[in-house]
Amino acid sequence: MAVDGTTTAGFPRISIVIPTYNEEENIERCLKAIFEQDYPVDLLEVLVVDGGSTDRTVELAQQYPIFYVHNPKKLAEAAKILGFSRATGELFLYLDADLFLASKAWLSRLVKPLVEDPTIIGAFTRFIPEKMDPGINRYLSYHEFHLDPLLEFICYPLAKTFREDRKDYQVCWFEVGKIPPVGICVYRRLPLRELVNPTEDLVWEDIGMPVILARAGYHRFAYIEDAGMYHLTVKSVRELMRQKRRDVTQIFLPVVDKRLVTYIDFNRPVDTIKLAGWVIYANLMIPTIFKSIWKTLKYRDLACLYEIIVTPLVTDYVVLLFLTNSNGQRLLRRLANRLLGRR
Repeated sequence: MAVDGTTTAGFPRISIVIPTYNEEENIERCLKAIFEQDYPVDLLEVLVVDGGSTDRTVELAQQYPIFYVHNPKKLAEAAKILGFSRATGELFLYLDADLFLASKAWLSRLVKPLVEDPTIIGAFTRFIPEKMDPGINRYLSYHEFHLDPLLEFICYPLAKTFREDRKDYQVCWFEVGKIPPVGICVYRRLPLRELVNPTEDLVWEDIGMPVILARAGYHRFAYIEDAGMYHLTVKSVRELMRQKRRDVTQIFLPVVDKRLVTYIDFNRPVDTIKLAGWVIYANLMIPTIFKSIWKTLKYRDLACLYEIIVTPLVTDYVVLLFLTNSNGQRLLRRLANRLLGRR
């Protein structure tokens, strides 16, 4: 499907939205990496959408040529909607304040497939480990989408979407139900503007955008593997567990029936049987030990030994969260009824 809205020569204008709240430790590095790109500065529209930071986030951000937008709702989802509604670029990208571009050619490399091929709707890269990061974060960063073992098991593999190997990137084909968890992506803005209802917060799930586009017939994406980006999301196992609790109890379960992406279809017993198999695997330990050794040798990083701890810990904690949460209990009852042939 051909896509309008992007120039066929030169650099298109790109809008970058950065939701912030008390990000004084990260915002300077994030913005510095953006404005040091080899991309023409006059074609960058950077919108910092702040939810009322009480530290120096806004002060530091305004040292750069950004557009400041106040976010009265504070939440990142609302910030993304505000930023998108104010964006004017032909291309659109949102970044977390603690996400850093790995090279000065990052934007140019991600924009290139969109300029070369009008049928490509979005371009993305992978997370990469940074040597100075805590071991737990390095370990997670060896997965292209920064996934823990449980999410890696239930998410659709990126490699299965590859359709064409070009000189600097892979062309991917995304179909509903067969889309990997792509969050950070450079999109053509005009098709998104036509498809997205800015009054519905739920469409701003990070990994929901490709689903919206695939439903509308936009299937072709570009993956630029070695462009890379750094994301310091967790500094300890305890922090990872806090994130899992938030993700399950605050983000996933309260709106599970309305989400565009749910990972597991609780209306399909086969999906849950697969998940039960994973729980058994995660607690056997011996397969996990062998996998951690293999990763350690492959990447030459002892941080990969975290696989032994993280695999059973995350798995069992998520199960516990489902069992002790009213929304989780409701899902499990619904599943049990389906398995027993009840309605």
